[in-house]
Amino acid sequence: MAWRKIADKEKFLFKNKGDTLTGKLVGCRKTRFDCNVYDLTTKDGKPLYFFGSATLDSTLPEHIGEVIQIIYLGKIEIEAGRELREYDVQVWDASAREVKDTDKGKKGKKG
Repeated sequence: MAWRKIADKEKFLFKNKGDTLTGKLVGCRKTRFDCNVYDLTTKDGKPLYFFGSATLDSTLPEHIGEVIQIIYLGKIEIEAGRELREYDVQVWDASAREVKDTDKGKKGKKG
């Protein structure tokens, strides 16, 4: 018998506009400063974590266990010169029909 290291979770930082994180949201925990930290597993099994924000905290907790995608849209200036990080948060809907490029524009075309 021997000790085997459990996979460390890597921190994901949204730095640049367009940074995208996709995977299964597996949990949410609080830091000692009462901040949300989210745990996510990518489709290749890589465990990651990222810190919440006002935008993410208002959306993500109800989607634990679901496949999500977060796209960082950048910072916007709000009142008093403060900045707010904006995100586009999406949840995978397995029942939705995926639109293929070949399907676009067919409707209404006469041939």
